[in-house]
Amino acid sequence: MLYKIQHKPTGKFSTGGSRPKFTKYGKTWSNIGHIKNHIRMFKYKNWSTYDNCVIIAYEVVEAGIPEISLDEIIDDYKEEAVVATLQGKSHW
Repeated sequence: MLYKIQHKPTGKFSTGGSRPKFTKYGKTWSNIGHIKNHIRMFKYKNWSTYDNCVIIAYEVVEAGIPEISLDEIIDDYKEEAVVATLQGKSHW
């Protein structure tokens, strides 16, 4: 499971940290204990930071997609770099 804190009225997600903001993607926590520790930080600060928020849990399901070779991707980048160099262009 993966977890996010969502502000229900806006649908945005907490970025975590000591001064969280709410953004389109926010932060993803890998377990519920980490998210509880994050919320505990506000015990002596400002609980209202998370008013109207909920914890959203996502189940991770293996997609059954064949593995993708990282070597192939790296080779493609190397080829692009060689072509760009030959054309006198920067590949970065």
